[in-house]
Amino acid sequence: MLYLLQSRLLLIISVFLFLTVFLVCINDLYAQIRPEEVDFEIIAVVIYNKDETLWNLAQKYYNNPYLWPYIGVMNNIQENSSILDGTAIYIPAIGGRKKPKIEEQFKKELKAKEDSIKNLLNLLDQAISEINDLKSKINAMEKNEVKQVNIDSDESIRRIREEIRELKDENESLKKALKEKDNQLRVIDNTFSNNMAELDKTSKERDILIEEKNKRITELESEIKDYKEKVIQLEKSLSLNIKNKLIEDGFENVYFAFLDGDMILAYENRIYRNEIKAMDKVINTVPATLHNYKNLGLITQNRGIPLLAVNIPSKEFSIEKGKGDIDFSMKVDETWQKTKLYERWNSGYFKFDIVFIPQFMALFKNRKEPIKSQINLTPIFNAYFWKGMSISNQLIIPLQNDFGEKGDYWRPGLLTINQTLRLPSNIFSSTTVGYFTENRYGIDLAARKYFANGRFFMGGSFGYTGYASYLKGVWSYSKIDLITGIMETGYQFPKYNLSLRGAYGKFLSRDKGFRFDLLQNFGEIGIGLFAFYTEVGKDGGIKLRIPMFPEKYLSAKRFRISTVRSLDFEWIYKGLREGIQYETGQSIDEFMERHNPIYFKNQMVKSEIMGQY
Repeated sequence: MLYLLQSRLLLIISVFLFLTVFLVCINDLYAQIRPEEVDFEIIAVVIYNKDETLWNLAQKYYNNPYLWPYIGVMNNIQENSSILDGTAIYIPAIGGRKKPKIEEQFKKELKAKEDSIKNLLNLLDQAISEINDLKSKINAMEKNEVKQVNIDSDESIRRIREEIRELKDENESLKKALKEKDNQLRVIDNTFSNNMAELDKTSKERDILIEEKNKRITELESEIKDYKEKVIQLEKSLSLNIKNKLIEDGFENVYFAFLDGDMILAYENRIYRNEIKAMDKVINTVPATLHNYKNLGLITQNRGIPLLAVNIPSKEFSIEKGKGDIDFSMKVDETWQKTKLYERWNSGYFKFDIVFIPQFMALFKNRKEPIKSQINLTPIFNAYFWKGMSISNQLIIPLQNDFGEKGDYWRPGLLTINQTLRLPSNIFSSTTVGYFTENRYGIDLAARKYFANGRFFMGGSFGYTGYASYLKGVWSYSKIDLITGIMETGYQFPKYNLSLRGAYGKFLSRDKGFRFDLLQNFGEIGIGLFAFYTEVGKDGGIKLRIPMFPEKYLSAKRFRISTVRSLDFEWIYKGLREGIQYETGQSIDEFMERHNPIYFKNQMVKSEIMGQY
């Protein structure tokens, strides 16, 4: 009997222990299950560590760090509260729907657990009742044994009741905790609803703002488009007016362009003797509009080849004081490549010029016959058919002659075809074939490279010629058998408007030697010295350049009559024929004559014709 009683006591104790463990597990299970896990859709679970922040998690999963309060609310993390390492952070899906009836299901399961606990308590009450019955039976046992059993039973019952009481207390605690969780869940629901409402409101306001901004952008784009169309129309009108003025003045190969806020005008002057006056005329075609642009860019041409770029900043130039931030440069390639894409007006090709050149020669001899002279009129016919090309035909008409029958008849002068090219890096080449001065015919090749913006140059020429003469309607000539050539270099001294050049080569008399030239410019007048030293002798003399009238020539659509821009005279001291070279009338010197940046700037600074700009 005592053994049976002990067995039942052990059974009852086991049941109490089972219930205790079960309730503890239920409590832990409830503590681990969180409303955020089961009530909303999640996209990730993150184990929090000290290197993480809600800001970083929002940036990582939402691409927007400002949504971090949404994660905090869903995980019941208050603002400014600390988070322990190892805490599970649930990343809720933005805009995700609620899982239907998860909370109710959780409460039902908890209710079922509570019912199970009540059933177990009922079983405990039955067990207590059986224990009471056993106590009465034990009283009938022997006194010593009964006393001992009674003591053990009382102690066991006391412990069981204490455990039952503890289980009931824990059950009450669970109910209380469940109620608190339920209240927290309601608070979270309310907070989330408020936040979502605020987010929806903010989103709508943002959408309205974006819509207004897009509408304003559309309006501005339309205004910009209208403005650009107006600018284009104004530029077309402006370019048409300038074009008409320049063509009316006689300028050729005119280009007009607007590039990066600059106004660009390219032109060729064959109407004014002085290039500075020609430029002043071009500038004065745009007096009212020039200052609306950052700079006025001018490109001068000769036979359609760009030679000089002049950049004039708006509102900053004062020629009267000899100052101004005007830039003269031979670097025209970049601007020219863009400008030549525009329409060309008043082409200079297929136009013909008749240029009258007076020619004077004198020979100083002795007292009996102190001087012999010859005066000729030498009109030259020039034509241009494409870029850099020129055909020249000259006629020599004697007006006065002391040199006998040899110079007393009409005869041809220069008869040449020339092609001049401008190559990259300021290199120029010239090829001329035909009949030259000094009774030579053949081919002449020349090339020159300019350095330091035209201040310094190096070049050379090569000739392969023969003798030819025209006498009273009869041509006489020899085969081409003479090779001549020179290498030359020159330097400009801007401060003094002085140019110095030296050359070495083989000349027409088959003599080899040196020649040096020094020229000082005074406006359009030039005065200089020259000297040569060859294998057969040495000599020297004076050079003089005088401008011819008028300053402006007549303009015509196809044919133009003018005088030569300047006359060049040379006086040779001894009159030797050594160091002499033929002339083609198409030298690079003549081609670049008034377009060198140094020469051009010096002439402009000394002039006052542009002071009004």
